[in-house]
Amino acid sequence: MDSQLKKAVINHQQEKIEEYLKKLETDNSFSLASLIEDLLSLMLMECSLRYGSFHFVKMSLFLRELSQKNYFSRESELEIAGVVVLGLSERHFINLEADSSGYKEKTQIAESYQQFKDNFSPANYKDKLDFLFYNLDQNYKETVNYLHRLFAEYYNPSWNPHYYTGLYCALGLYKSEKINDNKVKKMAVIQAVEYFADNVL
Repeated sequence: MDSQLKKAVINHQQEKIEEYLKKLETDNSFSLASLIEDLLSLMLMECSLRYGSFHFVKMSLFLRELSQKNYFSRESELEIAGVVVLGLSERHFINLEADSSGYKEKTQIAESYQQFKDNFSPANYKDKLDFLFYNLDQNYKETVNYLHRLFAEYYNPSWNPHYYTGLYCALGLYKSEKINDNKVKKMAVIQAVEYFADNVL
């Protein structure tokens, strides 16, 4: 992504974004699909997910798909680019880092829920992401089961159903064939777990 655009989005500099969008009108190489592709990782650093459901990312993914299939005219793509970039600039961001090369394969595949919980919990998730992603990669179905059970253990009268919808969307992004960047996929899962942990602890 253009570093100046990224800086403008993160710092909510709407005038600079408007200038960038104006320049796109004469940029013959512009495509909405490419713009969204470049912005995906930034979208997943949004920390104002009041609903924890990755609505902005999901919207952008289907817009990218329609762009790739040539449903939009150039004029429509330019207008939609404004919705995407200006909308993203209204959000707030956290500094999440996910190593695109992957986490080191340490502590093992959890053979039971108890073993999974002993190694991964909302309180220690930042130190155990290598364990989580190794289990997601090697034993996806059972790890999804364990995560949902773990979230359920923290139920109380203020428990928010968006904990589950956020997790569901993040895991869907993680398995999606529409995203090739592993860093982006991992950031979705980290964001969902962080959203849950910050609210239940």
